[in-house]
Amino acid sequence: MLEKFRKWQYVFACIPAILGVTVLLFARGVIPFADRRAWLFLGALAAYGAVASIILFYLEKIRPKWNEYRYPVPMDKLIGTSDSPESHTGRDQHALDFVVPEGTEILAPRAGRVLEVKEDSSEGGPDPAFADKANYIIIGHDDGETTYIAHLKEGSARVWPGKVVFAGQLLAQQGSTGWTTEPHVHLAVYQDGVTIPIRFQKYP
Repeated sequence: MLEKFRKWQYVFACIPAILGVTVLLFARGVIPFADRRAWLFLGALAAYGAVASIILFYLEKIRPKWNEYRYPVPMDKLIGTSDSPESHTGRDQHALDFVVPEGTEILAPRAGRVLEVKEDSSEGGPDPAFADKANYIIIGHDDGETTYIAHLKEGSARVWPGKVVFAGQLLAQQGSTGWTTEPHVHLAVYQDGVTIPIRFQKYP
């Protein structure tokens, strides 16, 4: 929701410029000071700008930042998190694992468009040889970042390539496919081909 309001910031940013031009026209006599309609217009524009600024300020306070991520699992199902240094190395060093019970719902961590879905694998285990057997979903975002979510249950995906998703939307169920030693959901955010530190929303 906040993403849509942010687009209006460009409109709101034009209000001071419009006010400035109006004042300049008054100063040069293009618009007579006695023109009541001009004063009404100026007052209405100022009021509109003030109200819009208050609304945006309020939304910034109660809503998460548009490019922040939420946890990909329900909070009441989360057992713990791990950066898994033995497997999250190189370009994947900033990935995180969310330990949850088997079959836990996986939620979209941020709004975006689904780019790729793999859900045809039923294989998994503690050996690195299973690494390419993981089911996953990839979501693209407007700022160029890409979310990779792995260890989905076979056939559990509720989205498809091209599908637009909102933050918190059900994506699939957790399943221990791929390289895994315990039930968990793997989350990584990529930019220019490498993972970046994930900016999470603040939780109580």
